[in-house]
Amino acid sequence: MAIDGLFLGGILNVTDPIIGFQLYKWSWLMLLIFAGVIWLAFRYGQWEQYRPLWGMYYAFKAKSKAAFIFNRRMHAELVSEASAKCIFDYKSWFKESGPVKYDFENNVFEPVTPWPGPLAKVQAFIWYYPCAFLDIDPLMGALYKFGGTNHDVDIAKKMQNYEWDDAHSVTSGGILIDIILDADNWSVPTSPQHRTLERLAERWNESNPTDQIHAYPKLQRYFTDGKLAVPAGIKFCETVPWPRMDAGCPVDVEDNAMDGARRQEEAEEEEKQAAPFEKYYFPMLMCGLGLALLIILLKFALKFAH
Repeated sequence: MAIDGLFLGGILNVTDPIIGFQLYKWSWLMLLIFAGVIWLAFRYGQWEQYRPLWGMYYAFKAKSKAAFIFNRRMHAELVSEASAKCIFDYKSWFKESGPVKYDFENNVFEPVTPWPGPLAKVQAFIWYYPCAFLDIDPLMGALYKFGGTNHDVDIAKKMQNYEWDDAHSVTSGGILIDIILDADNWSVPTSPQHRTLERLAERWNESNPTDQIHAYPKLQRYFTDGKLAVPAGIKFCETVPWPRMDAGCPVDVEDNAMDGARRQEEAEEEEKQAAPFEKYYFPMLMCGLGLALLIILLKFALKFAH
């Protein structure tokens, strides 16, 4: 009977004399460390510098819109439409429940038929909460879950019978962008104002299941129309002084254009200064890992030499 030879003569099965790990285990460990270093280099060397545009990225993934949220000082932040408009964090509704489906006629959650045998655990693991509201295949839902795709806007639209307030005024990168003034921290999940409005919307939805409120613009409209009383400590109207308005959204954009040109020149100069490091940091990283591997191999060679 023929016996296949060991891979590379079995050198990967050699045990190191210090810790007692076989070489193939060290190889797996080095690969994991290498993957972690590459992720950190990408995350903090590349991805972080695009933080102001993350709202557009998440909007693109969710096939929704983005939004510029202005505070009372007219300082703007680009966020996803879900962060700008959705009152509820739907994921928090399912902390302890398994796969369920929302019955829109009776306004209750019904358990989903479990998969047979041990597949029930797989079903619970891959289940993604938007599947409770939307017609999403569970396997596709698993892709959305592990891909970090957010469907809260689609959920809120469906819960509001697709009554949705749009205020888009510009398109950037193919993404529609709304302009929203949040002068009282409504959209900040940890603010007292948000928690107050969330409880108010919950009580309204329980009493009006066919006319639910899931978005800040609709809630503000109901305040304006007098359908809802404004809770104590909540502002639904804010007067912004014209100087701040002109600073945030100037009519004369010539000065801003010049500021942008100067900023671009400074950014190009900074990139030029950083270019040598950015050019060589990856080869240096590879050389460092290669040197570490060489040292380990030399340890094994010295062991067999003696």
